[in-house]
Amino acid sequence: MRKAKRSILLTVAATMLFSTSAYAMPPVQALTWSIAERPTSIGYVEYKKDAVNVAPRGEILSTGMVTIGDYGNGKLYLCIETYAHENADRISQTLYLEQWDESRNDWVYVEDWEFSTTKEENDGELYDYIVELEVDGCEVGESYRARGSHMVRVGSKTESFSSRTDGVTLTD
Repeated sequence: MRKAKRSILLTVAATMLFSTSAYAMPPVQALTWSIAERPTSIGYVEYKKDAVNVAPRGEILSTGMVTIGDYGNGKLYLCIETYAHENADRISQTLYLEQWDESRNDWVYVEDWEFSTTKEENDGELYDYIVELEVDGCEVGESYRARGSHMVRVGSKTESFSSRTDGVTLTD
């Protein structure tokens, strides 16, 4: 009887000692970002992705990202992406373009674009929404950044998310 009690106690103690919690890694490695006091020139960047708080995922909204790229000659490449865990009823996103103002030492609004799509417009399946655009007529030598506002709706549930890039100095 004594051996049985001792054996049970040792088993329980060993189980408690060697048990640990395990957590699954998110499907996409978290990206990091930093705010520069002043944007730095990075030259031609076709795909400069930078997103804020990508790791924390919502119940229905997976993530949102914005991309900015310098095509040269006053042209910028912009992309906004929103991803959902579930088949969404609607995905809405707003893409903002901002320019660095040296006199204010801050970013100032230039333009924004609103995009929205529904499950019905996508043959009954809506897990992501990606919009790319090229913006012409920007000032060479000036720094620009993109910000995004992402929203996913499933039934009566709605989640939103914000993202942004660092500054890109437009080259000739």
